[in-house]
Amino acid sequence: MRCSMHDALKVACRIQHRPLLTVQMKFALLMAAIMTLSSFASAQQEGISDPEISVAVNNALRRDQAVSAHLIDVTTLDGIVTLKGEVGNILEKDRAVGVTHAVKGVRSVVNQIDVLPVMRSANKIRADVVSALWADPVTEPYDIDVSVDPGQASVELRGEVQSFAEKEIATNVVKGVKGVRSVENNLRVATAGKGRPDIEIKTEIERLLHNDPYINHTNIEVEVTGGKVKLSGRVGSSAEKRAAFRKSWVSGVTNIKYKNLAVDWKASENLKNQPQDQALSDEEVKQIVKDALFHDPRTKAFDIEVEVDNNVVTLDGKVSNLKAKRAAQQDARNSIGVKEVNNYLVVRLASPGDKEIQSQVVAAIRRDPIVERHEITPVVRNQKVYLYGKVDSYYEKAHVADIISAVKGVVAVSNMLDVPEVWTSKKDFEIRENIKDEYFWSGYVNEDDVKVSVKEGLAILEGEVNSWTEYHAAVNNAFNGGARAVQSKLQLAGAKDADLGTTFFYDTYSFHPGERVF
Repeated sequence: MRCSMHDALKVACRIQHRPLLTVQMKFALLMAAIMTLSSFASAQQEGISDPEISVAVNNALRRDQAVSAHLIDVTTLDGIVTLKGEVGNILEKDRAVGVTHAVKGVRSVVNQIDVLPVMRSANKIRADVVSALWADPVTEPYDIDVSVDPGQASVELRGEVQSFAEKEIATNVVKGVKGVRSVENNLRVATAGKGRPDIEIKTEIERLLHNDPYINHTNIEVEVTGGKVKLSGRVGSSAEKRAAFRKSWVSGVTNIKYKNLAVDWKASENLKNQPQDQALSDEEVKQIVKDALFHDPRTKAFDIEVEVDNNVVTLDGKVSNLKAKRAAQQDARNSIGVKEVNNYLVVRLASPGDKEIQSQVVAAIRRDPIVERHEITPVVRNQKVYLYGKVDSYYEKAHVADIISAVKGVVAVSNMLDVPEVWTSKKDFEIRENIKDEYFWSGYVNEDDVKVSVKEGLAILEGEVNSWTEYHAAVNNAFNGGARAVQSKLQLAGAKDADLGTTFFYDTYSFHPGERVF
């Protein structure tokens, strides 16, 4: 139920007809109602009110399996959302902030969430951080100095890495250690690319923005002066603004200013309606995927072969760790023009032995703040990890496989973790309305493109979408709206002869629009 100016007017009328209120009390309440009415009027000029945004953020947080939203309070003023409350680890805090940034109408997020992790000594935290950095394929080569503030459980990193992306990966590795409350990343980025021509930097940034299906590059202006980047223009969401910022950290960049990159949700409508995927040839898609692999620290070091046939990407070659294989698939899937990815990469590395691999897998699970409390039993045979036990959600099930993929020597994971039934039965008309609401608030789905019907919890999607991104976002939003399964009869513009019809199930669907390697 959305609030409106009419609601505020009704409140003002009720105040005047409350005989038990004094004149002073009526005046105070009336002024509050007038201020609310003014706020509604200003917001409604843009089409979305602050109360609507707060409701949408609360719904998004509640539906996300990775966020314990019961202790998070949401307030919105002029599109700026403030999050207050407590969570158990930094990864959950980041997830809550990321989910909020992606809601339509959110211009910015004030993060006042406090992390209250399990209590651990500074020595134990530091030991686990050092082990985690050593275990990760990207951060292992670097000489990173780690210190921990005993009173605050705050970790400081010092040293040097080769890129901004590697610096971000190091931060995320530390956040994945239980007991850590905050991270101060003082890692220096090496001066590789120093003195690089500004026009070369500008061209590369513009190309990367263009290649990202979640960024509407047509509304973004890039200026580069002496290695300093300035982004201006409009983006459709706060999440898109953050994505543009990260994409712009290429070799030779020393600073990025993006305060003039305004968030206007109406700009996202242009992104939804762009049939960009069909305008690209296979050769163009191939180059876009190769660019994505080159700029990802997890895949850059490997000679990955890329072939494209009718916008279907095939990856082949050898990598030294399972994390790189998974990252390559994600990079390809998150590239503009890609319809499907066949990942034939193989993991080949001198094995430390199954016993050592199992020891490292157990250590990785033990130090993780999300799943360390669960009874998970890994069994390693011929460098393949078999996972047994129970977790609380499908997000946690996927998370376990992801953290294990970084362990040296692991070439495959058979994930047999049990998840309790978490689907809540609802009436079909409620599910349909929830899905339509999800589409309204989505930055990737044009609600006019997709027709929704629901039968006994099965959501049936029909219509024509403009991109593979919109296709998967529509399915994902249907699950968020309460569907138990989703039957897609959607057609892709420009590819009407392609057989895209399929049924997705709640317990196995894992595509999340906007997912990024770092």
